Amino acid sequence: MKGLRHIAVIMDGNGRWAAAHRKARISGHRAGADALDRMMHYCRDEGVEFLTVYAFSTENWKRSKLEVSGLMKLLSSYIDKKKEELKANKVRFRVIGRRQDLSNSIQKKIAALEEYTKDGDLLWSSRFRMAREMKFCVRPRLLREMLSLPAARISKRSKKTISRNI
Repeated sequence: MKGLRHIAVIMDGNGRWAAAHRKARISGHRAGADALDRMMHYCRDEGVEFLTVYAFSTENWKRSKLEVSGLMKLLSSYIDKKKEELKANKVRFRVIGRRQDLSNSIQKKIAALEEYTKDGDLLWSSRFRMAREMKFCVRPRLLREMLSLPAARISKRSKKTISRNI
């Protein structure tokens, strides 16, 4: 993706995906985390410098305690599992947004991961509690249409890769 420097992803629709596949909502969130992992590798392979992920909005706090707890456990587990891989792939992990609303243990894990990956050259930012005004989502169909525009200058191989991973 020559010239493309920044990709932003809004994690949206994981629960609907799970429902459509007759799975628990947390399964959808796990699938979303797996897709995000593929996106990180894609960015690394294609030379994209910045990946920003809108991962947890103010609306998410209104979900059931069970689902919020599951999301926090998923985040904590993801940090534990991916720490070495992020470092090896030279990913610099940063959290922007209202991390003070997260538990102390997760805040500590995030701070430790940020410190551990501070020398990476692919910046992966995760935004928590995005403002309501910024809450919008790009549906896969719309993204595919955007990628088909000549101005996007994205190769067919790249389009197929992105489409397979959204």
